[in-house]
Amino acid sequence: MRAPGPGQWRATVRDPLAAIALTALAAYVVFFAVHSSAIVTTLYLNADIASGPVIAQSLASAPGHTEVLLGNYPWFEALGAMSILRSLPAHRFLWEATPFAVAVATMGLLAWGTGRAAGRRAALLTLAIGLAASPATVADLGTWTVHGLTWAHAALLAWLAVWLAGVRSRRAALGVAALVGLACGPALASDLLLIPAGLLPLWVATLALWLRGRTTRSATDTRVLLQATAVATAMTAIGAALTVLVAHHENIHGAGTLPIRLASVSRLGHNVRVLWESLAALGNGDVFNAAFGASTLLHAVCAGMAIVAVVVALWAARSALLAASSPSMVALAAFWATACVALLASFVFSSVPVASFSGRYLVGVLMAVAALVPLAARRPLGRALIGAAVTYFVLVGVMSLLRGEMTANPTHFPTAAEADQVARFASRQSATVGYAGYWDAAPLTWSSNFATHVYPVAPCGESLCAYELHRVASWYSPRPASRSFLVLDGTVRQVSLTSLPAAIGRPVASARIGQLDVYVFSGDIARHFGAPLRGPQA
Repeated sequence: MRAPGPGQWRATVRDPLAAIALTALAAYVVFFAVHSSAIVTTLYLNADIASGPVIAQSLASAPGHTEVLLGNYPWFEALGAMSILRSLPAHRFLWEATPFAVAVATMGLLAWGTGRAAGRRAALLTLAIGLAASPATVADLGTWTVHGLTWAHAALLAWLAVWLAGVRSRRAALGVAALVGLACGPALASDLLLIPAGLLPLWVATLALWLRGRTTRSATDTRVLLQATAVATAMTAIGAALTVLVAHHENIHGAGTLPIRLASVSRLGHNVRVLWESLAALGNGDVFNAAFGASTLLHAVCAGMAIVAVVVALWAARSALLAASSPSMVALAAFWATACVALLASFVFSSVPVASFSGRYLVGVLMAVAALVPLAARRPLGRALIGAAVTYFVLVGVMSLLRGEMTANPTHFPTAAEADQVARFASRQSATVGYAGYWDAAPLTWSSNFATHVYPVAPCGESLCAYELHRVASWYSPRPASRSFLVLDGTVRQVSLTSLPAAIGRPVASARIGQLDVYVFSGDIARHFGAPLRGPQA
């Protein structure tokens, strides 16, 4: 495919619908950049997100081979990447910025595939859908520990599928496939979600091209396709095995505290409801967990559009596969249709769905929509409807930015200002280490820029224990002659600390800081802790 010249791009922009969508997307990008600092600050108020860089920073001074327990999603790849960036100047900024750069690259790969298969207008629509993210999607793609890297590798495998559809050199095909496979290995070791999101779709796309090659005269060598796909899969498996071996050698494990199982029949109704809520949230239509207000109707339209978009995406893929489409179109349609169906089925028929935040497992469905919906914009009516829908979606994203929906704190996590006050109070009391409930510990450490160190604990009997995930064993080694502090939070959350356990003794000082109660002790209360909660699960 030849690169479009300036005249061709001007023709695309002169298309009224394309020009409107492009203008809306430009406005979204500008407003996102303006609010980016506040958005990042808000994201890292969440302990699931802040735990990533806190653990990566701790490993710089932790004893060698100390046990590190990550989450149920064992983000080995993300921890390795953060450890590499830690040695660079301004690594805190790099930690915050890199996931967003990866997300932009992910959407660029997605748009490249659509453009290769269906042209520039389709690529523009894909880019608009992919970049104008909702608050839920920003949290999933713009952070290290919420499957964001998995979706980047899914897009890379989709790129490989479309690229292979046009390659003629066996050496180039096998070489590139090997490199892509090695790059995807750490992602597979970290997240088996890559199987339904990337590896299975890659094979289906290859088989679709093989079937097409048997019935039509094609320049694509199907034997090379099969060999390249096999090489990519094998190298991914090798890379995953090496990643797991290195992680285990370094005593780094996934928590395994929430094993994923098949859903019972009685749970399917609940799962379908959560599926709807999750897709709505990813499509900027989260009206289920927000108070009624002026924007509710606008978001409700997005919620309806999210479901319609999935249907349109699958219909467009079916049409492309049944028609005499180009090899690139076949690869694109087969890949993303398979990813969409596999992810939806994995979600509905598993124990994964809990609430709308479970949408982190469905970002690949949003990517499939972005890649496939533009394929339906071939006729004037289709172009008009899809162009209008995409523009509406982007403008609602702009509204979310302007209304502060991406910087809201509805769960009332401790703020950065409270973290600074806790750090100052601890410093005045010469308390060098602190402990708090899971939802407070890592954010207080990160938001204070490591001015204080607060580690996650949970009640266990009459005492406290190290939390069941996102922990480093050395955090809980008692420090002789060191003062410590405990943070209580009256905000109702799961596994909150709201009262002082009797076994840890009496505090020597206390302070009320916002919603937090901070108690200082003359020694390190870690010496009173019980055995760590759970640990790596088989």
